[in-house]
Parts: sequence; C-alpha cells; structure tokens
Amino acid sequence: GGADKPRGALASLGPLLGRAPAQFTCLLRDDALADLRRGLSAAVSLSGGDWRPAGSRSSAPRRVHIPGAAALLVEPDESCSLGPRGAVHVFADDAAHRPLGSWRGGSARDGGWAPVAVAGDTAVLRER
Repeated sequence: GGADKPRGALASLGPLLGRAPAQFTCLLRDDALADLRRGLSAAVSLSGGDWRPAGSRSSAPRRVHIPGAAALLVEPDESCSLGPRGAVHVFADDAAHRPLGSWRGGSARDGGWAPVAVAGDTAVLRER
C-alpha cells in the first residue's frame, strides 16, 4: 500500500548511498530520523490512579512523557472520577499557566470529558 512507498524510495537510494561520502549519509539519516520523530504521536489513556504519582499530595503535578513524540492525546478512561468540586487541568509543561484542557467534577463515565491534545512529548496534569 501507500505505507510501502517511502520504504521503497529509501531502498532505491541504497546503491547511491553506498558510494556517497559518510557525512552525506549521516545527514540523510539524521533528516529521516527527524521526520520520523515529527510524525510520532501517542495516545495516553489515564486510569483512576493516574491523576498523581502514588503517595504524593493532590496538588503535586503528574508528568506524562513519551520521548520523541510530536504530540500527545491525553484521555481519561471510564475509571477516572473527581469529587463534585474537583478538577484536573492539562498543561504543555510545568511552567505553563493556561491549561490546554480541563476535566471537572463527576467521572469520565458520565461523558463530557473530551481528550486533550498536547503538542510535544510531555503533558502535565494538575489536580485542584
């Protein structure tokens, strides 16, 4: 299918790369790896115990990190719940002040808790 085309194109470059200077082949390799990293995204599903690290205070942030991911989709599963006044806010990093999304009161099972997309390989969850 279409997924084989890039692989086939790279394979056809094999004979040329064998004769190319080492610096050129390293440059091509690094560029191909950078393209792969930009295309890597991950879905992160949180369960009820994932709001915060075990034994931490409720105000301690929870970092979710998938090395090399271009984006994360953070989604609570049906076991996640909060008290009526509880909220979990999703940020792009520890220094961010504006949440990218929030989940408030009730549970994911009740609906209304949409997944939150985060650009980059890290998301920070803060419970309030």
